[in-house]
Formats: sequence, structure tokens, C-alpha cells
Amino acid sequence: MANSGKEHIVQSYSDELTALAQAIAEMGGQVEVAIENGTKALLKLDRELADLTIIADQRIDDMQRRIDDMAVSMIARRQPMASDLRAIVTSIHVASDLERVGDMAKQLARRSLKLEGMSLQPTFYNGVKNMTALVLRQIKEALDAYASRDAAAAIEVCNRDDEVDAMHTSLFRELLTY
Repeated sequence: MANSGKEHIVQSYSDELTALAQAIAEMGGQVEVAIENGTKALLKLDRELADLTIIADQRIDDMQRRIDDMAVSMIARRQPMASDLRAIVTSIHVASDLERVGDMAKQLARRSLKLEGMSLQPTFYNGVKNMTALVLRQIKEALDAYASRDAAAAIEVCNRDDEVDAMHTSLFRELLTY
């Protein structure tokens, strides 16, 4: 029986690669929830939700360390080659990026605590909602590209990142006026 490239002679190795991909998907889901909660905390000035979002960031940090440990262990024990090595190293990078996004959600929640009592314009709220929707769509598409190993889709997500940057700059300037 020939090895098709996606199957391995040792089933436990395939299982480890699958577990690594599942850990990334789980972490991605947690980051999406953190973004949604951080945004809600900001828009509703919800102290309790902000505190929960800040606490949840520790779980995201822990997930990143677990993924890194899994990946390093696989490299050390399995000595992967070619596409397997790229997949494992990519998981390290993806986990790091997701952890950074989780940190941004935590910062968003912290900012909501500093805005209590301020009266912000409706355009600010709409801008935050639109930016959050765009960010969540970008993350979903990036995670989908990772899961399907679709390089073209991943590049497309990167190419649209300027939209998020422009919205962020606009919102930041508006916030400075307050």
C-alpha cells in the first residue's frame, strides 16, 4: 500500500497532526469569542464582560503554549520532512498570531473600562461594529485557509488586511478627539 502523502505509516503520527490542527481550530474559536466579548464590553461599557475577556486571555495564552509544546515535541520525536514539517512550523506561527489577536481583544476590554462615563458618538459605535465584523470575517477565512491548506485563500486574507488597518486608524483618530 503506497503512502499518499496525507497518510502515514504510523497512525499515531497522523493522529498527532490531526490533534495539532484541532488545537489551532479550538484556539481560533476562543479568539473569536474574545473579540466578540471585548467589543461588546466596549460598546456596552460592560465591566463584568470586560473582566471575563481579560481573564479568558490567560486561557488563550495557555493554548498557545500547549500548541508550541505539541509542535516541538512532534519535531523532536518524529523528525518530520517536507510538508509535515511545514505544517508543524506553520501551526507554531498561527498559534502565535492567534495569541496576539487574543491580546488585542484583552486590550479592547481594558479600554472599555477607561471609557466609562464618556459619551461617544454613534459613528464611533458603528465603526467599531463594522471593524469587528471585518476582523471576525478575516480570522474565520484565515482559519479556513489554514485548515484546508489553501495558500491562495491565505494570501487573499493578507491582501485585505489594509481595510482593517484603515478602519483602525480612522477609529483611533476619532477616539483621540474625545
